[in-house]
Order: sequence, then structure tokens, then C-alpha cells
Amino acid sequence: FDELTFNVEIPAAYSSRCYGVMKGFNAKAQYLSDGSLSASVRIPAGMKENLFRKLNAICEGNARIEEVK
Repeated sequence: FDELTFNVEIPAAYSSRCYGVMKGFNAKAQYLSDGSLSASVRIPAGMKENLFRKLNAICEGNARIEEVK
């Protein structure tokens, strides 16, 4: 299977609600001093849309998701 790695930054206003979602994807997540959430997640390529959909539903499109090449 192809796997993709993403760095994700969640604004503080949404971080507590997204933490569980990130842990569901076995992400390495940590809260930053400003209350935002920073995470690295490695998932099968087929799960990409699922990850994006779940985070954007909670964050109203304010999550920053960047693929690591």
C-alpha cells in the first residue's frame, strides 16, 4: 500500500475537538503553547479524503494540512 505523511496544524479554537480524530489516525499530536494542535500523521493513500473530510468538518476549513514529500 502507498502511504502518505501529513503535517497538520489545528487552530486553538478547534484543537480539543480534533485531538480525538487525530488519535484515531494514530497521529503523533501535541498541543502548542498557544493552544493549537500540531500533528504528524502517516496513513494509507486511500484514507486521505477521509482525514481531510473529518478535520475540515470540525475546523470549518481552518485546518492546515500539508503533505510531506
